[in-house]
Amino acid sequence: MRQVSPGNAALQDVHDRAQHLVEIDRAWPPSWLGRGEEWFEPLKLGLGQVRRVRLAFHTSSLPPGLTLYKRALSADSLAEFGAGKGGLRAAVGYAYRGSAFNSLGTLRYVNGSLAGNKPELSGNLSAEYRQPVWAVRGGVDTRTLLSDPGSFTAQAALGGTAYIGERFGVGAWGRVLTQPSTGTTQAGYGLEASVRALPGTWLTAGYNLAGFEGIGNQYTKKGAYVRLDLTVDETIGGVK
Repeated sequence: MRQVSPGNAALQDVHDRAQHLVEIDRAWPPSWLGRGEEWFEPLKLGLGQVRRVRLAFHTSSLPPGLTLYKRALSADSLAEFGAGKGGLRAAVGYAYRGSAFNSLGTLRYVNGSLAGNKPELSGNLSAEYRQPVWAVRGGVDTRTLLSDPGSFTAQAALGGTAYIGERFGVGAWGRVLTQPSTGTTQAGYGLEASVRALPGTWLTAGYNLAGFEGIGNQYTKKGAYVRLDLTVDETIGGVK
């Protein structure tokens, strides 16, 4: 059997892992997903360096029989190894847009050196129902450190906006953060006003009368905030 030096063995290990991911990439997506796009980011080889491989896929089609108006699926992963590091980050998500209802969802897993050696599972789900003179929005975010089941934390939000004419809107939000294992719950709420700066583009300023350190990507602390909302699509001239 041919012997290889430690340096060559390390390079061979990197090559084998990269080749395995390339084979996965070629086999994805399954035929039932229909049209999609995928890409593979190759490794930059170098002894003593951290190697990263990323594999991503998204599609705008679903199996026959589903009657969604606009929809998309996505998957993304990042692997890190070498130089004493080893970690994986993976996520799957979906997006749906109907004539009045929109929704987004993501589930993420991260471990090893990409998570500070604290494996974590998190997810978020948001939805909006919109009518010409009002809109209601809601969402849920969760986060769990897998090495500590008692760390499960959930954040829920519900809000609405009433539109005044074609250019202005006023709204209110309520949020709750809870950790069942400790029996702790925090609440926050606020008011906001919006102006349509451009077709499909709303500039919102608000103030949280009560808040907390949240786990999602919304601003949940007490105090003022500014947000830019985009509702652009192919019917931009006829939507809020």
